[in-house]
Amino acid sequence: MTTLTDPITTPALPLGTWQVDPVHSTIGFEVRDMAHLFASVRDRFTEFQGTLRCTPDGASVAGTMRVASLTTDHAERDDNLRSAAFLDAGGSPEMRFESQVIETPGDGTVRIRGELELKGMRSEIELRGRMLGCGTDHHGSERLAIAAEGALPFGPMQVTLVVDVSAVRDA
Repeated sequence: MTTLTDPITTPALPLGTWQVDPVHSTIGFEVRDMAHLFASVRDRFTEFQGTLRCTPDGASVAGTMRVASLTTDHAERDDNLRSAAFLDAGGSPEMRFESQVIETPGDGTVRIRGELELKGMRSEIELRGRMLGCGTDHHGSERLAIAAEGALPFGPMQVTLVVDVSAVRDA
């Protein structure tokens, strides 16, 4: 196994089960509203979990984000986003993602196709990104790092799911 600073030489995701480390990961959205506000807002979830499973037959990922943990670092906007008018943290406390297909063409890129579920509605999304590294951290744990993003339809706004995750291999 390489160290996290070595370049990736593996054409596929390493086999095993990997748990997303929320302390060293970020999951959030970037919203561009060019129709009304001519603005861009970035938010992130502070409470989430996820599992990546890689077998010889394929790979899958599943994760949940606590809607009430969404923050833009602006309290009034956060309350509005968590309200029933938008994400409905009270009625739908979790947002879920499950992949159907994960492809790694062998050039360090990754493509994850799946469904994002919120408020009982499912939206297909394709995340495209890169494997950032795979190796052993300074505590001796095996880690895998991936960064990816994908667009979601949401009226006149451009909404992009952004993930930058570090995951630890299960023992």
